[in-house]
Amino acid sequence: MLTTLALGLSLFVWSVVDNLRFLSLDVVMVDDDFEDVTSNPVETTTQACGTAIRCVEAYSTSEADYYRFPSQKRASNFAKTLEDGFHNHYIVMDFSGKRDVSREQQ
Repeated sequence: MLTTLALGLSLFVWSVVDNLRFLSLDVVMVDDDFEDVTSNPVETTTQACGTAIRCVEAYSTSEADYYRFPSQKRASNFAKTLEDGFHNHYIVMDFSGKRDVSREQQ
């Protein structure tokens, strides 16, 4: 009983601490409650996520390509392969090939 309670409490704390795990790109790109910092967002999950890039969601904008991964480790590993990009938690931003906007806009 005590083990079950400890496990439940641990999972609850982890879900509160790691609440970014469930932040979807759809919310960031499309939701009116978020400040719009992207232009021309296009959902590209079907084309971008697969065997080569093991993401769970993807969007392309004028400023960058965005990928969401199921773990921070996968996001970090993918970001290391990019020449011009970075990751923040589960999301990777890839600026490669996005030359229609200035560096400041990116």
